[in-house]
Amino acid sequence: MPVYKILKHYKDRQRELEQQFLKMECCQTNLTPCKEIFRKKLQNLPEDDKKRLCCGVAKLELKYAYGILLHTLTDLSNSDQAEDFKEALLCLVCEKVLS
Repeated sequence: MPVYKILKHYKDRQRELEQQFLKMECCQTNLTPCKEIFRKKLQNLPEDDKKRLCCGVAKLELKYAYGILLHTLTDLSNSDQAEDFKEALLCLVCEKVLS
């Protein structure tokens, strides 16, 4: 059998497997983007905390943002409970760094 026919058969088989895999239930779930999850955390905060957090991040210099990211990630990694404030801070500082 020539090589090109073997490759064509291989690619056809890959497409067939992909189509079968996509039909599985596990692939049909809609995943929520990370940004949306963190936006919900921000919405859960009281108005005064939201305002203080947004103003603080807006005034933040980029050179300090990386340190805040590292500190916030460390705190969140060591914590056993949900912390909406720190998770919202993480989202806002990430957006600041990436913009």
